[in-house]
Amino acid sequence: MNMTQVRYVLAVAKYHNFSLAASHLYVTQPALSLQIRKLEQELGTLLFNRTPQGVFPTDAGVAFCKDAKPLIAAWERLQRNMASRTRHGGSLRIGLGARVYSNDLFDPIADYFNTHTETEVTFVSDTISNSLDELAENRLDLVLDRLPPESLIENRHLFYTKDLIRERHCVLLSKDDPRSQFKELAFQALNGDSVITGPEGSMDDRIMKQDAAYYGVTTNRAYRCNSTATIMSLVRSGKGYALGPSSYGRHYHVAAVPMIPETYISLSFICLKHRAKEPQFIQFLDFLTEQCSR
Repeated sequence: MNMTQVRYVLAVAKYHNFSLAASHLYVTQPALSLQIRKLEQELGTLLFNRTPQGVFPTDAGVAFCKDAKPLIAAWERLQRNMASRTRHGGSLRIGLGARVYSNDLFDPIADYFNTHTETEVTFVSDTISNSLDELAENRLDLVLDRLPPESLIENRHLFYTKDLIRERHCVLLSKDDPRSQFKELAFQALNGDSVITGPEGSMDDRIMKQDAAYYGVTTNRAYRCNSTATIMSLVRSGKGYALGPSSYGRHYHVAAVPMIPETYISLSFICLKHRAKEPQFIQFLDFLTEQCSR
């Protein structure tokens, strides 16, 4: 028996439905059902009657829940007390890249921290900055964003990373641009166009310059912005092109034409290596992995 199984039983007893309980716990229904079956096998008795009208505790299930509620309360109290004594006082500063929003992850993340009140969270979101520098200088605790190419990371050895969502790398254009109808687009086809990117020296700007140099592409003009929303507004109005993941197309209402040769970008969980095994990091990463697998 483990605390996860106990928590699952209490959720099913509350909602009388495996799927609804799984949704509130941010896990899949098969994973929840499997853990409850394992617990019932270990105890040698059914905890729930599964009926067409819903899932209801058996007598053994009622007794289990009665004893489990103070156990969970004590466990959560212990977690809060331990978190308050950690070096960071149970607080997190999380840098959120625009890919978090374009993949509809922000609301689930906010809901996660609403149920983990032992952690005070500050979101630093949707600004074009060198977030890895902020991580290295302890101005951020973790980042959810694209991991830049290794050639542009001087201190790569400092960071732990875990890819969450892998997306096709695309050219982002106004929907009125004739090339928006192409199935794929080579970077060389953008030669002489205006580019829209981050401020001079930002990671987005450095990545764009590296790609342009690699493919031998020159630009007519560069528009520089400090937010992804402003960049996408300029793309929508036809001022130029930008590069980004496929999910930007739907989220920002622009055309996202896959680049050739075929390349991919990942939304990644990034933190300092020495912090990757902290309980609050492990728990949050488990949640994100489960959420993104959907």
